[in-house]
Amino acid sequence: YIASGHGPGPLIEWVRRACSCRDAEEAKRIAEDALDRIKNWYENEHKMEYKSAWAASRLGKSLVLLENRWGDEWPEEFTGRVESLAREMSGSVPKYLQALARAVLVALLLALFIRTFVIQAFKIPSGSMIPTLQVGDQLIVAKFAYGVRIPFTDKRILDFRKPRRGDIVVFKPPRSVASSWVEHEIRVPFTDKVIYKWESQVDFIKRIVGLPGDKVEVIDGVLHVNDKPMPLKNEGKFTYRRANSSYVRKVESWLYTETINGEKHKVLYDSKNLEDEDWGPYYVKDGEFFAMGDNRDDSADSRTWTSDPARLKDIRGEALIIHFSWDPIENKPRFNRIGNLVH
Repeated sequence: YIASGHGPGPLIEWVRRACSCRDAEEAKRIAEDALDRIKNWYENEHKMEYKSAWAASRLGKSLVLLENRWGDEWPEEFTGRVESLAREMSGSVPKYLQALARAVLVALLLALFIRTFVIQAFKIPSGSMIPTLQVGDQLIVAKFAYGVRIPFTDKRILDFRKPRRGDIVVFKPPRSVASSWVEHEIRVPFTDKVIYKWESQVDFIKRIVGLPGDKVEVIDGVLHVNDKPMPLKNEGKFTYRRANSSYVRKVESWLYTETINGEKHKVLYDSKNLEDEDWGPYYVKDGEFFAMGDNRDDSADSRTWTSDPARLKDIRGEALIIHFSWDPIENKPRFNRIGNLVH
């Protein structure tokens, strides 16, 4: 059985043969042959397999039987060989556990790499981007869209392209949004040194409408960039539901189609009459960007952050696709939104 390559097999068989021999030398020859086959099986075919521990225990029991049978005639060097192999085999980690550990480690490293450099999941927490994005939409964000960020720094490599007007981006909010930032205490290993670092607890998602050097203003509800109006077309009434802590209410707004850089998207205003919808102007400085929510009258955005603007280095990535959507009011999936591209 051992010679056929099926593993240690019934070790008791060669123990029986060794115990029934006429002298210790013949028993030693039979035992050495079996031991060599077991060692070869262990080292070349089934190392780190759960059967190794079982085989080791059988070797130990077999050794006791042989020593009891032959007493002082049994060679001590062979006993040492059996004990050494038994210790090696019993101390091995099962092969399936080793393979599982490798698979888990590779999966964790791959997930960390993807999460750090490639994509990130993001869930829409508020209605500031309605009608483009609904509360409960879950997005895939491309972290590599504007280059790969070096961990623990603000530097990027492989800068594929720059942010553009009209892009929907996920970013760390300005420090002026105090509720979004907390101070963390970080202890330096092996020292008594403590570092205090401010980190954002949440990320924001908005549409970029202005870049460094741009003049941004709103005149009669129409967005102007560098004195050029972004065309706005009335599409009629739009109703959506908003859930508060204790009740759900309907919100009636007006839907418009806005065009930025030749790309059309939908925006909301509370009123059909936009004559009083004026704001600005604001001049976007180097290293900054100007962002607005598509729900223009229900969005905290760059219009309220002029003293502490959003920074380009805080952009985490560009929103790509809705991979899942959950209606928090109806408590059911929105299957018609799954797979929609974000634009």
